[in-house]
Amino acid sequence: MTLGRHTELPNQNCFTYTISVALDIYELPFPGLVWNRFPWVGGYVLGPATYLLVAYGPLANYFMVTPFMKPLAPFTYVKEGVYVEQVRALLCMMFVFHFMRRLLEMCCLNTYTAKTDRKSDAEASYYFLWGLFGGWAGTRAMVAQFGVVNQNVFIVGYALYVFGAAMNCYCHVQLRWLKMEAQGNYVVPNVFPFQYFVMPHYTFEMVTWTGFAICAGFNFASLFMWGMSFCVLHVWTHKKRLTYASITYDRLDSQDSFAGYPPGKRWGLFPGL
Repeated sequence: MTLGRHTELPNQNCFTYTISVALDIYELPFPGLVWNRFPWVGGYVLGPATYLLVAYGPLANYFMVTPFMKPLAPFTYVKEGVYVEQVRALLCMMFVFHFMRRLLEMCCLNTYTAKTDRKSDAEASYYFLWGLFGGWAGTRAMVAQFGVVNQNVFIVGYALYVFGAAMNCYCHVQLRWLKMEAQGNYVVPNVFPFQYFVMPHYTFEMVTWTGFAICAGFNFASLFMWGMSFCVLHVWTHKKRLTYASITYDRLDSQDSFAGYPPGKRWGLFPGL
C-alpha cells in the first residue's frame, strides 16, 4: 500500500509507518493557503492528522497498551459502557478542534510580517509528537484497559477548555482590530485582558490545555502537551515583555498613557510570572 512517496507497507513497523504517513500528509497542498508565507501550517495539519491516524486509523491495533499512558490518580474512572467511547471521541474532537480553530484564525485574523523566526520543521515535529502521544492514549484498547475520568471531572475540564478557547479567540480578534487601527504602526495593546498579561492569548491557550489535561485524567500525553506548551509559550512571552520594556521604560509619557499598566511589568504566562 502506498499513500505517498514516504509510505510503504507491510515492510515498516507501526512507528515508522506513522511517521511516513504523517510526512505524506505534511506535504499535501492545502487549498487557500500560501505555504511560503505560512510554512508552519503543516504542523497544524500534522498534529490532528496523526492523532486520528493512531487513535482511529489503521494503526490503532498496533500500539501496545502501556501504563505509561495511564490516567493518574486521584480521579475515579469509568471502564465500561457507552460513556467511555463518548469521552474518547470528545477528547479527539477537542484536540482536532484546537488546530482547526487555529487554522481559521490564521487565515482570517492573523497577519504575519515574517519578522518572527519560525522553525517550521521543528514545529511540525513538535505537533507530530502531540498527535502521536494523544492518539496512542486515545486508542480503544487503552481506554478499555484504564478507563476515563468520571462525568463530573470531565465537565469541569471541558468547561475550562471551552473558556480558554473562547478567550484565546477573543484575544486574536482584539489583536486584529488593533492592527487594523494602527495602519502599519507598532502598537502595544492596552485593552482587556492585555493590560494585565503580556500575551493573554497564550495564557488562555494554557487554560485550554489545562482543561484538556483534566478531561484526559492527567495522562502522560496531556501532561506532555501542557508541559511543552508552557516551555515554548513562556519563552515567547518573556521575549515580548523584554520588547515592551525596551520601547516604553525610556519614555515617561509612554508609561503614563498605560494608566498603571506599563507593558514591561505585566504578568507573563500566569499571574506572578
